[in-house]
Amino acid sequence: MRVVIEKPLTWLESDRDGDRNRLMYAGVLNALRGLGLDFVEEPIRYGSDFVARVASSDGIRLSYHSIGNARNVWRLKETPIPYYYGIDRLGYSGWSELSVRPDQHEALVRQQDERRSETFCAGLAEWLRTNNLSKYRQADVECKLPQRYVFFPMQVSTDVVARHNRLDPIAVLRRASRYAARHGMPLVVKRHPYCRSWRVAAWIKWLALANRHVHVTTASITRLLPSCSAVLVGNSGVGLEALVYGKPVYSFAASEYELVTHPIRHLDELESIFAAGEHVRHRDAYRFVRYYLAECCFDARSADDTRKKIARIVRDAESGRWLPEEPACVNAQNDDTR
Repeated sequence: MRVVIEKPLTWLESDRDGDRNRLMYAGVLNALRGLGLDFVEEPIRYGSDFVARVASSDGIRLSYHSIGNARNVWRLKETPIPYYYGIDRLGYSGWSELSVRPDQHEALVRQQDERRSETFCAGLAEWLRTNNLSKYRQADVECKLPQRYVFFPMQVSTDVVARHNRLDPIAVLRRASRYAARHGMPLVVKRHPYCRSWRVAAWIKWLALANRHVHVTTASITRLLPSCSAVLVGNSGVGLEALVYGKPVYSFAASEYELVTHPIRHLDELESIFAAGEHVRHRDAYRFVRYYLAECCFDARSADDTRKKIARIVRDAESGRWLPEEPACVNAQNDDTR
């Protein structure tokens, strides 16, 4: 079987997380060699998410940071949890199988042992907190936080995943600040560290000045998540991290983890978050995290896990197994024209 593996040059060279990506890529190459597979490397750079990929009739393609549905093309992408990389037939975020076909995963999620899942998440959260780890490098600054608060980690407005938002994030920010004042439940906002939008910056600054219930911070995610009451997100990776920490997540966008969030579809629904006396996480949150990381991802630090996941892809290809039909929302050739 012939394997084409896309070599993600932009990510391997990154100052942000290039070390993790190089570890991942070397691990996948070693897994291919260990399985006795012939492979060829095909360099790619950032911005080719929607370029159509195909696999040869007698092989597979391991594609990085891409979206689409083509037989025997598997999509790899970093997750918000350091060293874990997703493996998906369709893509990532709102294009992933977990988002497009959640019914095919719900039963498998619920089969996860609850106690083991909770223990797994507790250990993972402690590791993240102790080492101040998140998807991006975090500033370890002291901050004074309210005793109870709703945390809103904002995203880069130009991120391609923003097209999955059901609501405009600025409209969410404005309405959330209103409800924070009405119910006396503080809203803590963190701007994305790589956001360059003057509009986002202006609204955050104005609301913080006009509303004493709105707090702006640059503190680490590992400080903010353990102490918040709930998390409000679009499809930020912080939503997945919040599930690890056992926090209730309210989401206004499609994502791979939306299955275990409280979905928000209208601005008026935001009020219930701030009016709630107690926030309750989804009953399957811990089970989902364990299932997602163990079954839908591989740990780049583990040669054994990497090899097992690549071997599973090969077995699927050899069996001729693939998705029964192509969902319209993941058509790579048409997606960028919507």
